[in-house]
Amino acid sequence: MEFTRGIHHIQAERMRCIPRMAGTLWIEYIVILALLVALAEKQYSTDITFRQKVAEVDALAQQLKASKTETEASQSEKRQWRERYEEASNDGKQCKKTLRDCEAVEQARHHTTTLAPTPCPTAARPVLNITAVYTDATARFKPTGRFQVLGWEAFNTRHVFSPYRIKGRVNIEGVTRAETNEVIAFGTSLLPDPDLKFSHGTFRVHPLIGIEYLVDFVKPASGSETAKHHRVGVLRGFSPELSEATRYAVRAGSQGATQTVHMVMPLAGRVEKLAVFLKMLVEAVPLPGGDPIHLTVAYFRASDQTDAEHTATVANMTVLLDQHVASGLKYTVLQVDGGFSRGVGLESGANSIVMEQGAPDPLMFFVDVDMTFDAGFLFRCRATPVLGERVYYPTVYSLYQDHVSIAREMQNAGLWREAGFGMVCLYRSDFRELGGFDKTITGWGKEDVDLFDRMVRAFDVVRAVDEGIMHEWHDKVCDPNLTAKQLIMCNGAKANMEGDKMVLGSKLAHARHQLAEIASSGTKSPGLADNHTIAPV
Repeated sequence: MEFTRGIHHIQAERMRCIPRMAGTLWIEYIVILALLVALAEKQYSTDITFRQKVAEVDALAQQLKASKTETEASQSEKRQWRERYEEASNDGKQCKKTLRDCEAVEQARHHTTTLAPTPCPTAARPVLNITAVYTDATARFKPTGRFQVLGWEAFNTRHVFSPYRIKGRVNIEGVTRAETNEVIAFGTSLLPDPDLKFSHGTFRVHPLIGIEYLVDFVKPASGSETAKHHRVGVLRGFSPELSEATRYAVRAGSQGATQTVHMVMPLAGRVEKLAVFLKMLVEAVPLPGGDPIHLTVAYFRASDQTDAEHTATVANMTVLLDQHVASGLKYTVLQVDGGFSRGVGLESGANSIVMEQGAPDPLMFFVDVDMTFDAGFLFRCRATPVLGERVYYPTVYSLYQDHVSIAREMQNAGLWREAGFGMVCLYRSDFRELGGFDKTITGWGKEDVDLFDRMVRAFDVVRAVDEGIMHEWHDKVCDPNLTAKQLIMCNGAKANMEGDKMVLGSKLAHARHQLAEIASSGTKSPGLADNHTIAPV
C-alpha cells in the first residue's frame, strides 16, 4: 500500500510540474524563434546592402569604361574635323561649292563630339532675330556721350589695328588668327561672287551682345570692269541661345554700296594743297563708273584779300577742278562770307547739295584738305551709314612731322587720333535732324566734338579704326584769340603730332648728351656769339 501511495504521489507531482515545464519551454521557444528571426533579418539586410554596393560598383565601372571609349572617340573625331576644317580653310570657295566642306567648317567651329554631321544650310541659313537682340541691348544701355561709345578695331590678314594696342598695330597670332580665319570663312560662304576676296574687317566686343564683325570683300578691277566691293555683317553671340542656333549669325545681311558720296570740304586759302588732294583722289579712287563722287568746296575768303585777289583765287581753283572732270569728278565751289568757321562751311556745303526729285537722301562725307584715303575707305563710307539709324566716324591715322624718315610705316609714324571727330560719313537728313553744327563756334575745333556728342545720343555711332584714311602732317598755328578750351585742344593736337614719344625721347637724350660734352669741353656751341660759352651741366 505504501509503495502504491508513493507511486501515485510521484505521478501527481509530475502532473503538477508538466504545466510549469510546458510554459517555460514555450517561452524559451519564442525567445529562440525571435532571435532566429532577428538574425535572419540582419543577414538579409546585409545581403541586400552588399548586392546594392556590388551593383553600384558594376555600374560605375561600366560608366568609366563607356566614358573612356567616348573620350577616345571624341578626340579622334575632333582630329578628323580639325583636319577637314584646315583643308577647307585653305580655299574659302570650297565652303560654298559643296555641302560636305561647309559641314566640315561648321563641325570644326562647334568642336563637336557626335558622329552625326551638323547640317550646313546653303540657301536659307537659320538666323536668329538679330534685330530683337540689338533692341534688347539698346534698351539696357544707350551711350550718352563720346566716352561711352564702344570703339571698333580693324584687321586684315596680318595685323590688328587699334588705338588700344601698343604702337597702334599688332600681329594676328594664336587664337586671334583662328577666330579671324573662321569669320572670314563664314563671310566667304555668303558671297554672291566667288571672285570676291577678303580685304578688310572691323570688330568690337559688346558685353551685352557678343563680338560684332563687319567683313569687307573686294573684286579687283579687271580690264574695263571697275573694282567691286561687298560687305557681310556678322555677330558671334555670347548667349547660349546664339551659340546653339549658330555660332555666327548674319547681322545685317550682305550688301554692296554704289551710291554717290558727296564730299564737303571747308577751305580757306591753301589752293596748292587742294591740288595735292585732287591728285590723290583720282589716282587712288577709280572714279569713272565705279565710285561716283561729288566734291563741294566751301571756300572762305581770306581776311587780307582784295576783291580782285579773291576772284582770281576762285578762278584758279575752278581751273584746277576742271582738269579732273574728265576723270569723272563732279564738283561745286561755294563761296562763304565771314571768317573761317569749319562748322559754317560744312553746313553751307551740305545745304547746297541739289538732288533730283525722287532721288535718295544724299550721303555726305565731311573731309579736310589734308586727308588721304583709298577706295576701301570710300566703300566703308558708303556701306556703314544707315539712314535714320547709323553714322560712321572713322578713327583716322594721323602722321607725325618726321614720318618721312620712318618710311610711312603704320608703326611709330603716327597715331590713331581718338580725339578727332572731324571726319564723318552720314546722311543729310540725319545731320539736319540734329540741327547741324553749332554755328556760334568759330575758329579751330570744338564744333565736331559737340556734333559727335549729339550723334551718340541719337544714333548708333560706328567709331572704327580705318587704316584706309590718313591725315597728312602740316604745321598748325593756334590763334591766341581762340577760347580757352579751343586753345588747349589746338595746342594739345599740335604737341601730339610732333612725333613718336619714344623717338622724341631718344632725340632729346642724344641732344642732352651732346650738350653735356660741349659744356664739359668748354667749347663754344654753334650759333652762339663769341662772348658766350656753355656752363657745365
